[in-house]
Amino acid sequence: MALFDAFLKLDGIKGESADAKHKGEIDIESFSWGMSQTGVSATGGGGGAGKVKVHDIVVTKRTDASSPLLMLNCANGAHIKEGLLTVRKAGGTQLEFLKIKLTDILVSSYKPHGSIIASDDWEQSATTGNTTSQDDWESKVITTSGGTEIPSESISLNFSKVEFSYQAQGADGKAQGGPVLAGWDVKANQKV
Repeated sequence: MALFDAFLKLDGIKGESADAKHKGEIDIESFSWGMSQTGVSATGGGGGAGKVKVHDIVVTKRTDASSPLLMLNCANGAHIKEGLLTVRKAGGTQLEFLKIKLTDILVSSYKPHGSIIASDDWEQSATTGNTTSQDDWESKVITTSGGTEIPSESISLNFSKVEFSYQAQGADGKAQGGPVLAGWDVKANQKV
């Protein structure tokens, strides 16, 4: 059971989300992103800050209609004007509590991945020395509750500006207060 739902909207690239509010966006399974600071406080009278290192945002998704265009954008270095990652709580009250808006996006990495065999079957064959035909392995495709598992892919997105918004949620499931906002211009190395 998912704890949250996540969607990625990229200018000019359509996904397959059937969600009423995010139709045509890209369904996201997971994401990671961060920054690191090279500040120095080991010498002198006070600590100093260096230039922040803004890491690419990495999303994991199922292969879908957006996959060929994401691969092509990575290959040719085409920029995407804007993108928006929206995260909401799954189930009941679906409050969109996190939004990450990206500007001037470059697909810096495209990595599809998958497996055609269940790991238990592979390990059993390897340890017992069984020889298994290709047809037998193909019949052991990993499945989920609904059919064949679709391969996943990891997409890294580099960007020149990020705007981050968080909305607190009360016990009643409703938004509590206004959103907390922050942004950073990576090129200019300054607050937005």
